Amino acid sequence: MLQQWALYTEPIHPTGMTPMNYLISLAIGLLVGVIYGALDFRSPAPPAIALVGLMGMLLGEKLWPVGRQLVSGWLS
Repeated sequence: MLQQWALYTEPIHPTGMTPMNYLISLAIGLLVGVIYGALDFRSPAPPAIALVGLMGMLLGEKLWPVGRQLVSGWLS
């Protein structure tokens, strides 16, 4: 049983992400969706716009180190 659990807690990516991180994220998203549904509350943004916003956040997160390296290369 513990060996099976270890498969979910070992990093699968250099950033240290594990399958358990993805499962927890999915569970929290589902919980928020159920709460929104129970309260009859509409999401503040249409799903497509929200996904584009998330993609922009991820791209910006990846561009920051690249930009920092470029600037440090120019300055040195």
